[in-house]
Amino acid sequence: MAIPSTYRWVALGNLRIRPHKNAPHDAPTPALDETIELAKLRCEEKTHLRRHGVDQSRLMWFSDFVDLPAYYVFLAQVGDQNTTGVSFIDFETFRTRDITKRENEGGHFSAHIIIKKSQSQNGGHLILIERVPGIYLGSVREHFAWLSKDARLLKTYNINGKELQSRGIFEIDGYTSNTIRDALATGVLQDIEFVKTTSVHEDGLDEDPIIKEELWEAKWTIKEKVSEEQAESVFGKMRQFFRNFRNDDDDAHMFVRIKTAAGQIRRTEVPDDDSAVLEQAFVHNEIIRDFNEPLAQRHKEPRDDVIAKMLDIPARIEREG
Repeated sequence: MAIPSTYRWVALGNLRIRPHKNAPHDAPTPALDETIELAKLRCEEKTHLRRHGVDQSRLMWFSDFVDLPAYYVFLAQVGDQNTTGVSFIDFETFRTRDITKRENEGGHFSAHIIIKKSQSQNGGHLILIERVPGIYLGSVREHFAWLSKDARLLKTYNINGKELQSRGIFEIDGYTSNTIRDALATGVLQDIEFVKTTSVHEDGLDEDPIIKEELWEAKWTIKEKVSEEQAESVFGKMRQFFRNFRNDDDDAHMFVRIKTAAGQIRRTEVPDDDSAVLEQAFVHNEIIRDFNEPLAQRHKEPRDDVIAKMLDIPARIEREG
């Protein structure tokens, strides 16, 4: 899968560490610095690779840690065996060169991750993630969840004289940016998606009926610039359709996608309630570009220029208020 060599999108999020739901709300949790130190130690121990996905065909790991005064910086790495080989075309001769992927090989991508050491008022740590295939808010959260199972991050607490242990739960929520109303002012309403998962019961043994899950999807394609009044009308009809589509199924969702003036597709889930849809916020993504050296599919080591451009994002947001 080819990725651009001239720019990257960077996702902003809030990383929080909370007690497990079965533990008291004030139970101790591992601190961010403890978690980073464990991740470093796992690299030294060669136990830092996490296999996951269908047939264990994917890998993820953290590496190349850099300790800055106010931030932790490291690379997130992924490997994916479900990628194809690569084809290149010569723009002068128009000849194609194919590079075939071997059976045990997979695509290798890496991205810079930056986490602020200090906590914000809401108790979370600002996290910036360079987005490449396989590396995004959810996948980074899943890797932290995997690390949290290490016995060295378990915390002991006491209830009625009984000593118990609990692990921290890592959550990464998208750092919200402007609203749907703001995005529509300069962008294009791309489409609206409706998704639900239902359980289908099939005939089997009397005692053990077979249950399968089916994914149902519907999409309204719009791809037009709409006024605020038109958007309100569309979103009103969207709710009506969704309530029939959902059919009392709790696992149903609807999403709005808008193409911004910068060409970015922003997607956010819209809840089925009476709140104003136009006031829903998107996860904040920023673009970094204008590099002297092309960006590679994977970084052999952290790049100072990428780090500097990523660190400028929170600094600029703070300056702009």
